[in-house]
Amino acid sequence: MRRRVVLAAGLVLAAASLFLSAACRAFPGHPVRLSAPRLVGAAPAPPAAVPEPPAPRGEEGVLAIFRRLDGIRKPLERMGRAPLARSRTPTLTRLPSMERAVRRRYRRGGFGGAVSSVIALGVVGRVPLRPGAMADLITNPAVERAVLGADRVERAGLVFRRPRCLRERFRATLLRRGYGPFRYDLRFTYTCERLDLEDGRVVLRYDPAARPRPEHVTLFRGGCLLVPDGEGTRVAEILVFGTDLQVIPPLQPQLTRLVAKTLRDRATNLWIRAWAGR
Repeated sequence: MRRRVVLAAGLVLAAASLFLSAACRAFPGHPVRLSAPRLVGAAPAPPAAVPEPPAPRGEEGVLAIFRRLDGIRKPLERMGRAPLARSRTPTLTRLPSMERAVRRRYRRGGFGGAVSSVIALGVVGRVPLRPGAMADLITNPAVERAVLGADRVERAGLVFRRPRCLRERFRATLLRRGYGPFRYDLRFTYTCERLDLEDGRVVLRYDPAARPRPEHVTLFRGGCLLVPDGEGTRVAEILVFGTDLQVIPPLQPQLTRLVAKTLRDRATNLWIRAWAGR
């Protein structure tokens, strides 16, 4: 009797072993089969790369680069259509309505703090360089340092680059500016976005950067349209400069005039270089 029980148990175990062995090999989707290393077959192909969107063209490009900045774009376009004096010096115009609008918008502070004083300057003129060459001049940090009279202007990094379009960061430093005992160090970072259109125009946009935190230059913004004009370029540019500096009331107008003079000198010096071809 005992031998029959042992024999029966052995038969059951053998049958179970055969069943499990067959189950492991019975079909390819079995978990054991799936967990085994796969030694044959190619690796799965990587997902297809998403192509970069093309740079915008024509008026679409102008609208795109000045998106949410109609307060700069529309005056620039009007300036670009105005009669142009054939002169080797630019026409410089303060834009009081823009200054008032900026003060209203940033009455509680700009990107870098309070905006106590604002200068908006319009620059219009013609240079003998082609639009691309003039854009190269404007975005050259060594040239900008010289024409602005700054102590330092340097590239602070590339934000992005695509065919015919790029955005860069610049860092500017002007030391001990002011009158008498009221002298201050000015430091600020800004981005310049450039779009070269297929019709030969070049568009530039300037925006303030909040990091690193600026020192006394609480707003720097603007734009530039460079349009082919014969063998040269018609230039329309707007610069908006805001500061938190406040001095005693009798000296505040002098400080404002000093800022305006700095921007006017920049434009005049830039034109001198453009006409000299460098």
